[in-house]
Amino acid sequence: KYRVAALKLAVPYLSPDLEAQLGKVLGTPAANADAKTDIINWMGDYKVVSQLDAILANVDADNDELALASIKAAGRIGGDKSLDVLVAALGGKHSDAAQSALVSFHGNINDKVIALLDQSDEKRVAALPVVVARRITSVADKVLTLTASPNEDVKKAAYKALAGVVTRDYF
Repeated sequence: KYRVAALKLAVPYLSPDLEAQLGKVLGTPAANADAKTDIINWMGDYKVVSQLDAILANVDADNDELALASIKAAGRIGGDKSLDVLVAALGGKHSDAAQSALVSFHGNINDKVIALLDQSDEKRVAALPVVVARRITSVADKVLTLTASPNEDVKKAAYKALAGVVTRDYF
C-alpha cells in the first residue's frame, strides 16, 4: 500500500537513474515478489521502456501475480520484444492474460498471430480469440480449414471465430 503510493509520488522525479534503480530490484532474486509486482505495474503504467528486459524476465515467474503484472506491462509498453514474449505466452499458463495484452497491443501483431495458426493445437486455440478481437479477416480461409480439425478444442474455437473473421466480401 505504502510502496504503491511512494511509486506514484516518484513520477515527477522519473529519470533514467530512478528507472535503473528500480530495474535492479527486479533483477534481484531475493527481492519480494509483491515489491517486484508493484514496480512492474508502475513501470507498465508509465511505459518505462528502458527496463523492458527486466520486466520481460519476470513473465515466467513462479509467482502468478508477478507473471501477470509482467504480461500486462509488456502489453502496455509494446515493441517487438514484448510482442515476441506475449505471442510465446499464448497457450501457456497465463494464456488469457497474454490474449488480453495482445488484443490491446499498440502496433501490428497480425503476422505473429497468424503464424500461430500453423503451430500446436494449444497455440491455435489461444490465437483464435485474438484473431477475432483484432478483426484479422485475412485468415478466413485458414479458420474455415480449422473447423475440420480432428482436435475438438481447435474445431470449437474455429467455429466460434468464423463470425469474427468472415466478412460479406468472403461470399
